Amino acid sequence: MTIDHAENRSTTTHRTPARRRTIAVAQLGGSGTGALAYALGEALRDPARVIVYATSDAMTTSAPLQTVHLDGDPAAALTDVSAGVDLLVVQVPEETAAATDPVLATLRRESRCLLVEVDEDGELVRASGPEGWSYAAREPVSTGAGSGEVVVGVDGSDSSAAAVRWAAQYAHRTGHQLRLVCAFERDADDASRHHAQDLIRAARRIAGDDVAGTTIPGEPAQVLVDLSTRADVLVLGRHGTSGLIHSALGSVGDTCARMAACPVVVVPAG
Repeated sequence: MTIDHAENRSTTTHRTPARRRTIAVAQLGGSGTGALAYALGEALRDPARVIVYATSDAMTTSAPLQTVHLDGDPAAALTDVSAGVDLLVVQVPEETAAATDPVLATLRRESRCLLVEVDEDGELVRASGPEGWSYAAREPVSTGAGSGEVVVGVDGSDSSAAAVRWAAQYAHRTGHQLRLVCAFERDADDASRHHAQDLIRAARRIAGDDVAGTTIPGEPAQVLVDLSTRADVLVLGRHGTSGLIHSALGSVGDTCARMAACPVVVVPAG
Protein backbone atom coordinates (compact mmCIF):
# COMPACT_ATOMS: atom_id res chain seq x y z
CA MET A 1 0.00 0.00 0.00
CA THR A 2 1.37 3.43 -0.93
CA ILE A 3 0.01 6.83 0.21
CA ASP A 4 -0.32 9.86 -2.08
CA HIS A 5 0.07 12.66 0.48
CA ALA A 6 -0.50 15.41 -2.08
CA GLU A 7 -4.09 14.36 -2.70
CA ASN A 8 -4.52 12.33 0.50
CA ARG A 9 -5.51 9.14 -1.26
CA SER A 10 -4.14 5.64 -1.12
CA THR A 11 -3.30 3.35 -3.98
CA THR A 12 -2.54 -0.35 -4.00
CA THR A 13 0.62 -1.61 -5.69
CA HIS A 14 0.26 -5.09 -7.15
CA ARG A 15 3.36 -7.26 -7.39
CA THR A 16 3.62 -10.03 -9.94
CA PRO A 17 4.46 -13.27 -8.11
CA ALA A 18 7.67 -15.01 -9.10
CA ARG A 19 7.15 -17.75 -11.68
CA ARG A 20 7.43 -21.27 -10.31
CA ARG A 21 9.23 -23.97 -12.23
CA THR A 22 7.21 -26.75 -13.80
CA ILE A 23 8.48 -30.33 -13.62
CA ALA A 24 6.99 -33.00 -15.86
CA VAL A 25 7.16 -36.66 -14.78
CA ALA A 26 6.86 -39.60 -17.18
CA GLN A 27 7.68 -43.28 -17.08
CA LEU A 28 9.08 -45.42 -19.87
CA GLY A 29 9.19 -48.54 -17.73
CA GLY A 30 7.99 -49.74 -14.35
CA SER A 31 5.52 -47.89 -12.15
CA GLY A 32 7.12 -44.46 -12.44
CA THR A 33 7.66 -44.14 -8.68
CA GLY A 34 11.37 -43.42 -9.15
CA ALA A 35 10.71 -40.50 -11.50
CA LEU A 36 8.02 -39.19 -9.17
CA ALA A 37 10.33 -39.41 -6.14
CA TYR A 38 13.07 -37.53 -7.99
CA ALA A 39 10.66 -34.81 -9.14
CA LEU A 40 9.14 -34.34 -5.68
CA GLY A 41 12.63 -34.07 -4.21
CA GLU A 42 13.42 -31.33 -6.74
CA ALA A 43 10.17 -29.54 -5.86
CA LEU A 44 10.96 -29.65 -2.14
CA ARG A 45 14.43 -28.24 -2.75
CA ASP A 46 13.17 -25.47 -5.03
CA PRO A 47 9.36 -25.01 -5.07
CA ALA A 48 7.92 -26.20 -8.35
CA ARG A 49 4.69 -27.43 -9.91
CA VAL A 50 4.80 -31.17 -10.63
CA ILE A 51 2.63 -32.67 -13.38
CA VAL A 52 2.47 -36.41 -14.05
CA TYR A 53 2.24 -37.43 -17.70
CA ALA A 54 1.13 -41.06 -17.83
CA THR A 55 2.20 -42.98 -20.92
CA SER A 56 0.53 -46.17 -19.70
CA ASP A 57 -1.97 -47.33 -17.10
CA ALA A 58 0.94 -48.72 -15.05
CA MET A 59 1.88 -45.24 -13.88
CA THR A 60 -0.36 -44.28 -11.00
CA THR A 61 0.11 -42.13 -7.92
CA SER A 62 -1.84 -41.45 -4.76
CA ALA A 63 -0.23 -38.02 -4.44
CA PRO A 64 -2.57 -35.05 -5.09
CA LEU A 65 -0.89 -34.12 -8.37
CA GLN A 66 -2.28 -33.14 -11.73
CA THR A 67 -2.16 -36.19 -14.02
CA VAL A 68 -2.41 -36.09 -17.80
CA HIS A 69 -2.85 -39.31 -19.78
CA LEU A 70 -0.99 -39.21 -23.09
CA ASP A 71 -2.29 -40.92 -26.20
CA GLY A 72 -0.48 -41.78 -29.39
CA ASP A 73 3.27 -41.75 -29.94
CA PRO A 74 4.90 -41.18 -26.51
CA ALA A 75 8.06 -39.71 -28.04
CA ALA A 76 6.14 -37.03 -29.94
CA ALA A 77 3.81 -36.36 -27.01
CA LEU A 78 6.63 -35.96 -24.48
CA THR A 79 8.63 -33.81 -26.88
CA ASP A 80 5.64 -31.48 -27.07
CA VAL A 81 5.39 -31.51 -23.27
CA SER A 82 9.07 -30.55 -22.96
CA ALA A 83 8.45 -27.30 -24.80
CA GLY A 84 6.28 -26.01 -21.95
CA VAL A 85 8.12 -27.20 -18.83
CA ASP A 86 11.46 -26.56 -17.15
CA LEU A 87 12.45 -30.14 -16.36
CA LEU A 88 11.35 -33.49 -17.79
CA VAL A 89 12.01 -36.51 -15.57
CA VAL A 90 11.59 -39.95 -17.12
CA GLN A 91 11.97 -43.34 -15.48
CA VAL A 92 13.71 -46.02 -17.49
CA PRO A 93 13.96 -49.72 -16.64
CA GLU A 94 17.28 -51.37 -15.87
CA GLU A 95 17.22 -53.02 -19.28
CA THR A 96 15.33 -50.77 -21.65
CA ALA A 97 12.97 -52.68 -23.92
CA ALA A 98 13.64 -52.38 -27.63
CA ALA A 99 10.35 -50.55 -28.11
CA THR A 100 11.45 -47.91 -25.60
CA ASP A 101 14.84 -47.16 -27.16
CA PRO A 102 13.46 -44.93 -29.95
CA VAL A 103 11.52 -42.90 -27.39
CA LEU A 104 14.63 -42.15 -25.35
CA ALA A 105 16.65 -41.46 -28.48
CA THR A 106 14.04 -38.96 -29.64
CA LEU A 107 13.80 -37.24 -26.26
CA ARG A 108 17.58 -36.94 -25.96
CA ARG A 109 17.67 -35.35 -29.38
CA GLU A 110 14.47 -33.28 -29.41
CA SER A 111 13.69 -32.33 -25.79
CA ARG A 112 13.29 -28.56 -25.39
CA CYS A 113 14.19 -28.64 -21.68
CA LEU A 114 16.58 -30.44 -19.36
CA LEU A 115 15.93 -34.19 -19.57
CA VAL A 116 16.74 -36.31 -16.52
CA GLU A 117 16.58 -40.11 -16.69
CA VAL A 118 16.29 -42.02 -13.40
CA ASP A 119 15.92 -45.63 -12.33
CA GLU A 120 13.13 -47.18 -10.24
CA ASP A 121 14.84 -45.94 -7.05
CA GLY A 122 14.94 -42.35 -8.28
CA GLU A 123 18.71 -42.45 -8.83
CA LEU A 124 20.16 -40.42 -11.69
CA VAL A 125 21.07 -42.49 -14.74
CA ARG A 126 21.60 -39.80 -17.36
CA ALA A 127 20.97 -36.11 -17.95
CA SER A 128 21.02 -34.09 -21.15
CA GLY A 129 20.30 -30.50 -22.08
CA PRO A 130 18.74 -28.78 -25.08
CA GLU A 131 22.13 -27.17 -25.80
CA GLY A 132 23.39 -30.61 -26.86
CA TRP A 133 25.37 -31.68 -23.78
CA SER A 134 24.82 -34.94 -21.91
CA TYR A 135 26.16 -36.71 -18.85
CA ALA A 136 25.86 -40.43 -18.13
CA ALA A 137 26.06 -40.90 -14.37
CA ARG A 138 26.83 -44.59 -14.69
CA GLU A 139 29.64 -44.38 -17.18
CA PRO A 140 32.90 -45.45 -15.54
CA VAL A 141 35.10 -42.59 -14.39
CA SER A 142 38.59 -42.55 -12.96
CA THR A 143 38.62 -43.49 -9.29
CA GLY A 144 42.34 -43.11 -8.80
CA ALA A 145 44.24 -40.09 -7.59
CA GLY A 146 42.97 -37.99 -10.49
CA SER A 147 45.28 -35.60 -12.28
CA GLY A 148 46.43 -33.95 -9.08
CA GLU A 149 44.62 -30.81 -10.27
CA VAL A 150 42.24 -28.46 -8.54
CA VAL A 151 39.95 -27.03 -11.23
CA VAL A 152 38.32 -23.62 -10.66
CA GLY A 153 35.43 -22.21 -12.68
CA VAL A 154 36.07 -18.54 -13.48
CA ASP A 155 33.31 -16.07 -14.43
CA GLY A 156 34.53 -12.68 -13.20
CA SER A 157 32.13 -12.41 -10.25
CA ASP A 158 33.13 -11.63 -6.66
CA SER A 159 32.33 -15.19 -5.64
CA SER A 160 34.48 -16.50 -8.48
CA ALA A 161 37.40 -14.42 -7.18
CA ALA A 162 36.78 -15.87 -3.71
CA ALA A 163 36.79 -19.37 -5.21
CA VAL A 164 40.13 -18.68 -6.91
CA ARG A 165 41.65 -17.45 -3.63
CA TRP A 166 40.35 -20.49 -1.72
CA ALA A 167 41.56 -22.91 -4.39
CA ALA A 168 45.01 -21.30 -4.57
CA GLN A 169 45.44 -21.65 -0.80
CA TYR A 170 44.16 -25.23 -0.87
CA ALA A 171 46.47 -26.20 -3.75
CA HIS A 172 49.44 -24.64 -1.98
CA ARG A 173 48.73 -26.63 1.21
CA THR A 174 48.11 -29.94 -0.54
CA GLY A 175 50.61 -29.74 -3.40
CA HIS A 176 47.94 -29.89 -6.12
CA GLN A 177 48.27 -28.22 -9.49
CA LEU A 178 45.75 -25.41 -9.99
CA ARG A 179 43.85 -24.88 -13.25
CA LEU A 180 41.62 -21.88 -13.97
CA VAL A 181 38.82 -22.53 -16.47
CA CYS A 182 36.46 -20.09 -18.19
CA ALA A 183 33.78 -21.44 -20.53
CA PHE A 184 32.17 -19.42 -23.31
CA GLU A 185 29.45 -20.11 -25.87
CA ARG A 186 30.54 -22.11 -28.91
CA ASP A 187 29.21 -19.46 -31.29
CA ALA A 188 30.71 -16.57 -29.31
CA ASP A 189 32.20 -13.67 -31.23
CA ASP A 190 35.81 -12.53 -30.93
CA ALA A 191 34.93 -9.96 -28.27
CA SER A 192 33.44 -12.66 -26.02
CA ARG A 193 36.46 -14.91 -26.52
CA HIS A 194 38.82 -12.07 -25.63
CA HIS A 195 36.68 -11.31 -22.58
CA ALA A 196 37.05 -14.92 -21.39
CA GLN A 197 40.82 -14.62 -21.79
CA ASP A 198 40.75 -11.36 -19.82
CA LEU A 199 38.90 -13.14 -17.00
CA ILE A 200 41.58 -15.82 -16.89
CA ARG A 201 44.31 -13.16 -16.75
CA ALA A 202 42.48 -11.41 -13.90
CA ALA A 203 42.16 -14.71 -12.02
CA ARG A 204 45.89 -15.32 -12.49
CA ARG A 205 46.61 -12.03 -10.75
CA ILE A 206 44.89 -13.57 -7.72
CA ALA A 207 46.27 -17.10 -7.93
CA GLY A 208 49.71 -16.44 -9.42
CA ASP A 209 51.07 -15.88 -12.92
CA ASP A 210 52.43 -19.42 -13.14
CA VAL A 211 48.99 -21.00 -12.69
CA ALA A 212 47.51 -22.80 -15.71
CA GLY A 213 44.51 -21.10 -17.30
CA THR A 214 42.20 -22.34 -20.04
CA THR A 215 39.27 -20.93 -22.01
CA ILE A 216 37.00 -23.64 -23.40
CA PRO A 217 34.02 -23.33 -25.77
CA GLY A 218 30.89 -25.09 -24.59
CA GLU A 219 28.03 -25.09 -22.13
CA PRO A 220 29.65 -24.20 -18.77
CA ALA A 221 28.10 -26.99 -16.69
CA GLN A 222 29.12 -29.65 -19.19
CA VAL A 223 32.65 -28.23 -19.53
CA LEU A 224 33.18 -28.40 -15.77
CA VAL A 225 31.55 -31.82 -15.37
CA ASP A 226 33.81 -33.17 -18.12
CA LEU A 227 36.90 -31.73 -16.43
CA SER A 228 35.82 -33.18 -13.08
CA THR A 229 36.53 -36.70 -14.36
CA ARG A 230 40.23 -35.81 -14.45
CA ALA A 231 40.45 -33.58 -11.37
CA ASP A 232 40.70 -34.18 -7.63
CA VAL A 233 38.59 -31.16 -6.62
CA LEU A 234 36.27 -28.79 -8.50
CA VAL A 235 35.87 -25.30 -6.99
CA LEU A 236 33.12 -22.84 -7.93
CA GLY A 237 31.89 -19.47 -6.74
CA ARG A 238 28.33 -19.17 -5.48
CA HIS A 239 25.77 -16.66 -6.80
CA GLY A 240 27.72 -15.32 -9.74
CA THR A 241 25.93 -13.13 -12.24
CA SER A 242 27.35 -14.17 -15.59
CA GLY A 243 26.46 -17.00 -17.93
CA LEU A 244 28.77 -19.37 -16.08
CA ILE A 245 26.33 -19.55 -13.18
CA HIS A 246 22.95 -20.12 -14.77
CA SER A 247 21.94 -23.39 -16.40
CA ALA A 248 18.84 -25.48 -17.05
CA LEU A 249 18.87 -26.80 -13.52
CA GLY A 250 19.13 -23.31 -12.00
CA SER A 251 22.87 -22.98 -11.48
CA VAL A 252 26.11 -24.46 -12.71
CA GLY A 253 27.06 -25.06 -9.08
CA ASP A 254 23.94 -27.14 -8.54
CA THR A 255 24.52 -29.14 -11.72
CA CYS A 256 28.15 -29.83 -10.84
CA ALA A 257 27.26 -30.81 -7.27
CA ARG A 258 24.91 -33.44 -8.67
CA MET A 259 26.96 -34.71 -11.59
CA ALA A 260 30.66 -34.06 -11.02
CA ALA A 261 32.94 -37.08 -10.71
CA CYS A 262 35.03 -35.45 -7.98
CA PRO A 263 34.29 -33.48 -4.79
CA VAL A 264 32.83 -30.01 -5.42
CA VAL A 265 33.54 -26.98 -3.23
CA VAL A 266 31.20 -23.98 -3.60
CA VAL A 267 32.67 -20.76 -2.19
CA PRO A 268 30.55 -17.69 -1.30
CA ALA A 269 31.69 -14.16 -2.09
CA GLY A 270 33.73 -12.34 0.54
